[in-house]
Amino acid sequence: MKRIVLLTVGKTHAGKSTFANRLAQSSPSFLVIDQDVHARFLNNQYAKLLPLNGPNTLKHQVTDTIIKHARLQYDGHLVVCNANLTREGRSRFFNQFPREQFRRILVHFDIAEEVLLTRATASTKDGTEIRGSEDYRQILSRQRLERPEPDEADLLLRIRTEAEMDDLLMEKEWLTK
Repeated sequence: MKRIVLLTVGKTHAGKSTFANRLAQSSPSFLVIDQDVHARFLNNQYAKLLPLNGPNTLKHQVTDTIIKHARLQYDGHLVVCNANLTREGRSRFFNQFPREQFRRILVHFDIAEEVLLTRATASTKDGTEIRGSEDYRQILSRQRLERPEPDEADLLLRIRTEAEMDDLLMEKEWLTK
């Protein structure tokens, strides 16, 4: 049986981490690799090494290293949880996982902007994964998503509501299709 690599796609506060953690709780063979965890660690331990502006290249390098290690050293399934807003970035990611060995699944959190704004405004997250003085609303306002297309993975799933996420996590037939 092929291993599964599942990539979440969506803007801030769409439910990517919630989905990943709930999937791993109900299916212990999944390892969650969450880029927000790496950002919190770096912001707390190595803030002096982070760029003041632009992409957080150190965060991306740490995530890439962990993904590579997990791909080579862990024999279970992977769920990689970060925004993955660009088609090019998703393609670069999936190219690490040969189709002969991995079933590649994209889960797109296609949540309405007004719902995301409400969530970002009411967020109880402590913000330790954010660099600088931005807040979640500012991050949301600048995020641009290139909508995923079916040809990017073996399976593309779209989640538009919390109820759809709950249904997907309960049925799980899609994991074996």
